[in-house]
Amino acid sequence: MPKPFPSSRSMGSRKFKPRAAMGFILVFLTLCFGLSLVFHHTSKRQPSSKSSQVVDLRKSKAPNNKKLSDLKAPVTQPVTSPFIPDEWCEVRDYVDLSSDPVFTEFNLWMSDYQKVICLLDDNCTKHDPRKILKFLKIGEKLALERKKVFEKIIRGDPAKAISMALSDELIKSLPNSISKNLESWKNERIDLDSIHVCYDPNHPEGLIKRWSVLADGTRYRVWTHGDRKKIQTVKGIASWGVTIGEDFAMSSHSYRQVKVPSGEDAIQFADKVFPYKNEYERNLFIQEIENAESEISVLKKTVSYPIMAGSSSLTEYYEKKYDIILNLSTWAEANSTAISLNGRLVSIETQREHDFILNQFRGNYGQGSSGIPVTLGWIGATDHADQNSTIYDVSSGISTTIDLNASEGNWKWTNGGDVSEIGFSKWQTQTEPNNANKNYAAFDWNSTENGTYTGLWIDVNSSYRLPFIVEYDLENEPVGPSVPVNGFRKVLVVPARFQDEGWGFDGSSAPLTDQFGNTLYPELQKDAFEPVSQERLAGSMEQVTEYFRDNSDGAFNLIPVISPTVTIPLNKYIDSQTFADGTSNPYDSNGSLVGVGDLEHEELPDLGVAAIMAASQLSEKYNILDHFFWGVQGITTSSSFGGGYKSPPAVSFR
Repeated sequence: MPKPFPSSRSMGSRKFKPRAAMGFILVFLTLCFGLSLVFHHTSKRQPSSKSSQVVDLRKSKAPNNKKLSDLKAPVTQPVTSPFIPDEWCEVRDYVDLSSDPVFTEFNLWMSDYQKVICLLDDNCTKHDPRKILKFLKIGEKLALERKKVFEKIIRGDPAKAISMALSDELIKSLPNSISKNLESWKNERIDLDSIHVCYDPNHPEGLIKRWSVLADGTRYRVWTHGDRKKIQTVKGIASWGVTIGEDFAMSSHSYRQVKVPSGEDAIQFADKVFPYKNEYERNLFIQEIENAESEISVLKKTVSYPIMAGSSSLTEYYEKKYDIILNLSTWAEANSTAISLNGRLVSIETQREHDFILNQFRGNYGQGSSGIPVTLGWIGATDHADQNSTIYDVSSGISTTIDLNASEGNWKWTNGGDVSEIGFSKWQTQTEPNNANKNYAAFDWNSTENGTYTGLWIDVNSSYRLPFIVEYDLENEPVGPSVPVNGFRKVLVVPARFQDEGWGFDGSSAPLTDQFGNTLYPELQKDAFEPVSQERLAGSMEQVTEYFRDNSDGAFNLIPVISPTVTIPLNKYIDSQTFADGTSNPYDSNGSLVGVGDLEHEELPDLGVAAIMAASQLSEKYNILDHFFWGVQGITTSSSFGGGYKSPPAVSFR
């Protein structure tokens, strides 16, 4: 009987055990996973077929017969970095954030703070200090979150930021750990620097960036709105608003309506507060501020406000500017009184000034030609052909008489202005009256328009006796040059001495001369007297140059040309023969000489011309008529530009 094969040698499928099959599958899967890892890492080290090419030099073909000039370098695409928006430009896309929940949450916290403020007292023992500390930490967190949103509102909507700002009193009542992250109120005059920048692809028109260093020494970005939306560089402009972080939201006007502790209404102007009695004072002061700021231009960048230094209120200020005289007088008497007081009869040039004068006159009566009471007061307008006026210059203290050039029906103010050209009038007849023998203007404070007491002007004769108002020209702050100047200007500076200055008055120390009076060795015998040293003169002129440069924003530059000291052919002294009382000098053996007096010379006609002539003799570079002082005023050509030239054009310089 044949023996069966051993089971260990049998490999048939029917004889394959399940455990052995599972082991084989695991080995196979492990081997596949290992091969995939090797392939993955190898493929990473091999060059990409897209980024490089393997060239078989043995199989490469020779280049065709192209010229070197036909070969073009590969075109390199420019690498453009992603656009980073400017923070100034981002405000163009600002979305209103005034309704952000953080403001409501912080306001609720402040409401709770007012209830627990007494708990912050060190002597309070009724409450758990840990709860108070936790409460303050919540406030600090909210204040910081509020600050981040409020900064964006200042930049995007400065007007809204000012309206949302907490009061100064409330901010000061909060702990420093919280108030340091809140806004601060500013009221001061600032120098504003502006540049036109930000050429954002999304906003190709650009915008104006502004900065200013405020009184706290911090340089802020300034954000404007309203009438100041497009304000340029300006110096000394009054401002108010709020700051937070690096940003300042500036109000659209210079003044701010406030109340003083006594409850009076007041105007806050820069860092000053001026109470007032009535709306007429307030409105007239606002007008003066607006007039000063309206004069800002490319050539005049410094604001010149009325000087308020000596006034604690608007009432006090206007009592200095307008003086109502109740002594009844004719127009001629009133005008004479005004001139004697270094003022003039009032000129009315705006509606606000008219309203102010109406309030001054109201209730003060005059007398008509028949002696009956009238509701009139004199103002400074006339159409009398022979009437002159006097203008008082506050800075120099000098009065100048002017011819008004008035004529019948052509009314003039006593300040020289033409009533019809000012742009404001309140004639009862609506046009300038043209009545013979009625040559003087009076203000009727009892007249009405549409049932309202508005005050109107009428013309009356010289027999009326009325109260009147004197107007004074108060000084404004210093202003820059009113005449537009720019470019470069040479100025000749000539230090000069008199011919008898330095030598003895009697000639005892004069230089040696020949028999004809000519100085011997003039290069050696020089007058050593210097009225001012060259070093000090150069330093002074540098300050003058800097003044004009700063006040013209660098547009006007002086170039001082300082000559050596010259001797002008004029005497400074005169010999005196006798004493003032006519007696002789007992100490004068000659009896003919007792002293020395000073001569008087006109500055420009005498001294100036003599000095310029003497300087021109030194060198051509000190001669104002020579080419060293020539400048180019204009350039002209023989034909206009743009049409081409058949031959070289003739160019002329002026």
